[in-house]
Amino acid sequence: MKNFLLVLFLFPTLGLHAGWGLWDADRSYVTFNVKGVPTTKTVWSTSAGDFQNFDFGTFITGDIFQLTDYDVKTWKNGGGNVTGGTFYYVIYPKGNRPGSPVFSSTSLLFLADLGSGDQKLGFTSATVNIDMLNGLSAGEYTIEIYCGVNGTTPTDIVYDNNGGNASNYTAHFRYNYVRSLADGNWSATGTWFDGIVPNVSSISVEINNGVILDQVETINSLIINPGKTLSISSSQSLTVSGALTNNATASGLVVESGGSLITNGSVSGSVTVKREIASDSKWHFLSSPVTGQNICDGNFAPLAGDFNSTTGATYDLYRWNEPAVSGDLNWLNLKNADWSLNTTDFGATPQFAANTGYLVAYGSSFAGSTTKTFTGIPYSGDKTVTLTTGGIGWNLIGNPYPSAINWDGITKTNIEGGYYYIYNEAKAGGAGYEYYSDGTYKSDGATGKIPAMQGFFVKATGASLDLPNAARVHDNGWLKNETGNPANLLRIKISNATNYDEAFILFEPNGTAVKDGYDAYKLFSLNNQMPQIYTLTGDEQKISFNSMPYTANPVDIRAGLIIPADGNYSIHISGLESFPSLPEILLEDLKTHTAQNLVQTPVYSFAATTTDDPNRFILHFNGPIGINEMSPEQAFDIYFSGNSIFISGKENRKLTGDVIIYNMMGQQMVHRKLSENALTKITLDAPPGYYLVKIITRNTTYTGKVYRD
Repeated sequence: MKNFLLVLFLFPTLGLHAGWGLWDADRSYVTFNVKGVPTTKTVWSTSAGDFQNFDFGTFITGDIFQLTDYDVKTWKNGGGNVTGGTFYYVIYPKGNRPGSPVFSSTSLLFLADLGSGDQKLGFTSATVNIDMLNGLSAGEYTIEIYCGVNGTTPTDIVYDNNGGNASNYTAHFRYNYVRSLADGNWSATGTWFDGIVPNVSSISVEINNGVILDQVETINSLIINPGKTLSISSSQSLTVSGALTNNATASGLVVESGGSLITNGSVSGSVTVKREIASDSKWHFLSSPVTGQNICDGNFAPLAGDFNSTTGATYDLYRWNEPAVSGDLNWLNLKNADWSLNTTDFGATPQFAANTGYLVAYGSSFAGSTTKTFTGIPYSGDKTVTLTTGGIGWNLIGNPYPSAINWDGITKTNIEGGYYYIYNEAKAGGAGYEYYSDGTYKSDGATGKIPAMQGFFVKATGASLDLPNAARVHDNGWLKNETGNPANLLRIKISNATNYDEAFILFEPNGTAVKDGYDAYKLFSLNNQMPQIYTLTGDEQKISFNSMPYTANPVDIRAGLIIPADGNYSIHISGLESFPSLPEILLEDLKTHTAQNLVQTPVYSFAATTTDDPNRFILHFNGPIGINEMSPEQAFDIYFSGNSIFISGKENRKLTGDVIIYNMMGQQMVHRKLSENALTKITLDAPPGYYLVKIITRNTTYTGKVYRD
């Protein structure tokens, strides 16, 4: 309903003029398409309507939020006339109105004759669909609207602008910006305003409650408000692509042990990062993911005032000193010989240094918690690790991030062989080092992912190592092997009744007989009860992973042992199936003056003492390796049918020569001549499993695998 002329001259602020004007009651309405639902709001009806300060909710990428309809009612008499008008709108960050907003506009057209000179102006979805989200980055926004109506007699513009309010009519919404509503899990809709779980990488998140991240997420940015908390659960991870702002204390952002945090933008505020280390006297390499973490906090080591013989016997903490020549001088103990704090090497107030590894162990009577807590500003961005080469070249450095790093994403120019070495008490077979250069040159337990808070050794050949932020990954489970083994890779294992250790020999084009960049050094276990095995290069280096060249001639490789106690041991080889052309492999025992064919009998048992010559064994490889090798698939089809193996020459090729069949233990099952026809049938009474088939012709040797169901 409109107001009449009686009040026109008394209330000019209502937008009325002699001859024409705007209705007061039931004046104007606006409609939006909100995620496919038409939503109409009153702009003005004797006062500001329900559009004013309305919250349209949260929208994410792909949602619909369109301005589709607007109408304003006018009146006229006494020769006055309404000629048209303009609708104005602007969108800006909530709480940050520009001093001079730049409005967009659309014309108001005639919509309907309401009688008695009244009419309705505006627009409809038939002609207007304005995308409110176009071009917006993540954030909270204000929509500001008003309109101006033109008329004659008198000629003027009358505004529908919330009674002349400086900010006109305003409503609000969020785009790719999600705020928490209640305490709860990240994955629960009840935790978030509008029930929108922030699980899209374009979304920015504001934490106003206690939220637990219970899933893997990537978000645009993160704000944690004072007194609120976000906890990243174990095995879960969070990537923040933009800014991370923690306005709470360090307890406001917690990365639980096994959790992971990657920050690719600016970081403001502190975090708490945890790592579980059992009080079982086992050794661990450790590094800090934050700045300024004190060592003597009662948890990593006793408080500075509590250093004495009682507390000192319950733990160990060392850092590494590369320039020392040899022996124990490399390890610098936090405790002096008289149990006092070693301020000479660690400073008056010891703190974990950036990019640095430490060696720790805790006994069952250590007073600190098994949950080690780092508190400070998290390291982020590209890091340069200083290396020294003034002594033996070995540097104990550390992953500086609260996430794993991918060694394959790092340029290793100044690292000998490109290897890292991590000490692992849980290593298969018993405590020892895992090592990795790439997917070929590695131990079984390493995949190139170095966990958060993990120290590791490298042997430096230059002054620095760059760790790019882009190398960070969410993978704290490096004790797994997801890659297959290359061809011509032999595994050598020494074992006693309790533990075992392994070394590898790889024959390949890159290998040499002396220590080269493809070989991994042998670093010995800190547990002196572990048997150890290695091979020796031509220049007397002890090697875990030995890269040897292809050869057409016999080659000898010395194998060395560390025997922890007098007793019975065994050497076992495996990986024979990886050799396209299987050589004869003899193990010579220089103490007993015997030799054993390991291809036929791959396990050699022997008695040993701690005083034995460590280099008592020689591996003799007789036969070409990597020379003129062809896979059988290039010349033959080999398959099982029933209890028989069939060997068929391709392209009807006649088969001449010998065939030898081994089980996967290397034991010979059959040795006979080929049929000299295109097909050879060999009956094999053997259980299901894989078998090696070696075909020897006049010119070359072929080796392949076949499976019997």
